[in-house]
Amino acid sequence: MTAARTSASPLLRRWQLLVATLIAVPGMALALAVGDAASASAAGPATIGPGANVIFPSWFWGSTTVCATNTGSAAGTVTVDPWPWGDGFDTIAVPASGRGCTSGWWWANILQVTNRGSTSMVVESR
Repeated sequence: MTAARTSASPLLRRWQLLVATLIAVPGMALALAVGDAASASAAGPATIGPGANVIFPSWFWGSTTVCATNTGSAAGTVTVDPWPWGDGFDTIAVPASGRGCTSGWWWANILQVTNRGSTSMVVESR
């Protein structure tokens, strides 16, 4: 004679899910509040020549701002391309001896910042 296998009632399974949720949600909220939820930080400044690039982190929650300062006498551009690269990018137009910035929510993706101009640029993120 084989023993019949019994399963938990649907009411018991719902109760267990509710208890698990009530424990997990406040615990995760507390971890985000007291922990270092945004492990990425501001990066730079880094000087990049024409055609060169640098990799910067981005914030997980909130906007990341990338700025470029043109150290030359000709206008230039810098592109900010979040990973996966090639899917689209932001362009910063930087006047001669000027500064330009762009901001975006890139959800902790790494950013490839590329100098598309003919003069050196000093780039940084915050």
